[in-house]
Amino acid sequence: MLSRENTRSRPNADFRFSASRVEVGQPVTFTDRSTGNATELAWDFGDGTAAAGPTVDHSWTAAGTYRVALTATNALGSDTSAPA
Repeated sequence: MLSRENTRSRPNADFRFSASRVEVGQPVTFTDRSTGNATELAWDFGDGTAAAGPTVDHSWTAAGTYRVALTATNALGSDTSAPA
């Protein structure tokens, strides 16, 4: 059940992922942990690809350092999170 507070606030984007070390081609699962009743979840994997939804899998095709970001949006605004 959603609280009134969550339905009347801007989202606070947050997520977790399933791997501490990633190999090229190895899928990683990303899970939304946002608060604030987001109605849209947009993922940016830092390699020119994107996805939408609360839980997504992604694998990279080249070695490197990538900044993954989640943008959570509702009628009152949006927030972007990118854990270190």
